[in-house]
Amino acid sequence: AASDVYKRQGQRNTADQEIIDKAKHLYMKVNGVSEEDAYAYIRRRSMNESSSITATARHLLSELANI
Repeated sequence: AASDVYKRQGQRNTADQEIIDKAKHLYMKVNGVSEEDAYAYIRRRSMNESSSITATARHLLSELANI
């Protein structure tokens, strides 16, 4: 549920959270998905790539900026 997403995100520092939020919102806009789906995508991708969610969000912002 959305409240669970916010609880997990609440454990991050503000700078990291801003990066994740930017990537999440841009992914939502480009792909027409919900906030929960966008966060799940970033989280799943970070696990698959063995990187932090913040690092994955940075990479995603870079990729989407080139579209």
